[in-house]
Amino acid sequence: MTDHTLNRLEPLSYPLPHYAEHSQVWHARRFATWLLRAGAEPRLGTLLSSGTQAEARWRLLLEEQGVEVIKVHSDLARPLPRLLTEHRGDHFNRRLFLITGLDAVSAERSTDEIRSFWETLEGQRSQLKQTATWVTLYITQAQTLRDAIQYAPKLMREIDRVCWIWVSQERSTLTESVELPEVRHQLVYRSFIAATSAESSKDMLTLGRIFRSGYMIPSRGASAQWKWAYRLWRGEVRDPTAARFGQLGVTEVLDSSITPDDALWALLNRNEAATPARRQQWLDRANDSQNAWRINAQSPLPLLTESSNVRAQSSLIEHLRQWAEGAETPPLTHIELLEAERVLSELSAERCSLRVIATEWMTKAYAQAEDLEGCFRVNRSISEDIAIWPEGRFCAHERLLDLALFIKDFAEARRQVEALERLDLLIHSPLFEARYLEAKSKQIGALDPVKGEGIAVIAGQLDERFGAHQKQT
Repeated sequence: MTDHTLNRLEPLSYPLPHYAEHSQVWHARRFATWLLRAGAEPRLGTLLSSGTQAEARWRLLLEEQGVEVIKVHSDLARPLPRLLTEHRGDHFNRRLFLITGLDAVSAERSTDEIRSFWETLEGQRSQLKQTATWVTLYITQAQTLRDAIQYAPKLMREIDRVCWIWVSQERSTLTESVELPEVRHQLVYRSFIAATSAESSKDMLTLGRIFRSGYMIPSRGASAQWKWAYRLWRGEVRDPTAARFGQLGVTEVLDSSITPDDALWALLNRNEAATPARRQQWLDRANDSQNAWRINAQSPLPLLTESSNVRAQSSLIEHLRQWAEGAETPPLTHIELLEAERVLSELSAERCSLRVIATEWMTKAYAQAEDLEGCFRVNRSISEDIAIWPEGRFCAHERLLDLALFIKDFAEARRQVEALERLDLLIHSPLFEARYLEAKSKQIGALDPVKGEGIAVIAGQLDERFGAHQKQT
């Protein structure tokens, strides 16, 4: 089983040529577009970078779009650079101040000095967000990011956009991981920290997010798991002794460092990147995962650790699953559907993917029963639940858009497209921007087919550049 919805929940592009370079261009141009639409509004952002090569690449890409980047230095003696205090912008502003020196403060100063530095900068944030003023904080270290969030929370809450430009080969060693509190832009912040972290284990969801953002090449010193995931993405995890055209052949033993969840991720994302013998090894390993139901229809759903209410109704959820996947079982009655909906709402946060996929099953069941209200209700419950992965909420909003267009509720369709746009900015991935633009083309196209087709063309160009839809399902 390689379900279409699962692939859209955790999409991974194909290894197209120059993927990382295309991603850098995508991130920088989106940031530049946001700047150039400012008018007299202030712009306060953050550049997350791997170092001097990435910074130079970012500056070049912005200057190509007509943005003048001016580096200004911040230190303990003068947290707010002099040029910023003297700047008076106007509607024709094209000048972006890049504040450097922040990493040096976090690396070289005492805790009291770091706190004083960020508190001073936070107290002067009105200068950073004055009319027609563009400012970006330049950060390359996870520790600097944590200090900023810890000691200048009001300033960091006012950060409007984050741009992540990464050159993997720039680092010879990685930094220690740090913990961040719940904060705005936390998804891209935590992905950046994971990419700069030397910790030995990273879950495949985190690696998938890093890959989707365009930073799949592991730095020297990265974990073995990341290196294996990169080889998998490249299609290099093949059986070297098997014949070229699909024979089983003799297969080397699967590395013991590949966990059941890793093998499951491989089956979902790059099932075709290995010979049949290797795929069978992945399947055998993945069957030990709690999420084996995602690739093996015979595996039970992971409900044993759930509440007694959920466990008591596990047979009902299994019945719904079998019916939705095409088994010859009778559909659930309306009363059973309401009970299944209640049970699914009680699943723990660890069952995020199950809740998202089960919502797809529920939508199919309510649609067959011609209960549109039920279809809307189950998808709204996912779209509004902040405990669900943003990728899962994105899938729910896509279904809500299709439902709104089906009943020709164009106001509701527009609300769903706006929600997808907010999630697109949060997820920080060209693959999800392509999906957002596809959704927008549907909504606009329902009213103006010519404009809708124009947006669809842009989405198609992103697909072609990043391989969003080359994945087989």
